[in-house]
Amino acid sequence: MKKTIAIAIFATLAIFYSCKKPDSNSNLTANLNLLQHKWTIDSLVFYSNPNFTGPSFKEDNYSGYTEFRTDGKSYSFSTTTSNGFSESSYDTAAYTLKDNNTLIMYEIHHGIQATNGDTALLNTLTETKLVGSHITNDGTGFYGRAYFHR
Repeated sequence: MKKTIAIAIFATLAIFYSCKKPDSNSNLTANLNLLQHKWTIDSLVFYSNPNFTGPSFKEDNYSGYTEFRTDGKSYSFSTTTSNGFSESSYDTAAYTLKDNNTLIMYEIHHGIQATNGDTALLNTLTETKLVGSHITNDGTGFYGRAYFHR
């Protein structure tokens, strides 16, 4: 009898844990599906420290988009206007959604992908809103938060 109860408990636990694993993967897949769209930039805010507090600067003359495609690449276009002059740029990067909140971006220059990526934290990701925070890994002291919609 004890053996039957032990087997029943083991079977129940095995079923429970096997059902829990796909939930994590399905959440990651769901977030990846939410991310893989064309996002229009609403605003960029830069901060003076990594806690995203204190003095900040909002870039008002900035427009563009970032498109996360299903092939693991992101394509961005942006235009900045200052003193009557406009500067536009295009950017291509590879990306990986490491977990539900962490996006790793790898620069691509002349077709060669960087081996080390920059980390962005996804603060908000819904059907219509994306907010991400970025701290540079190169020691320049860049702390930014980007707001997008689709």
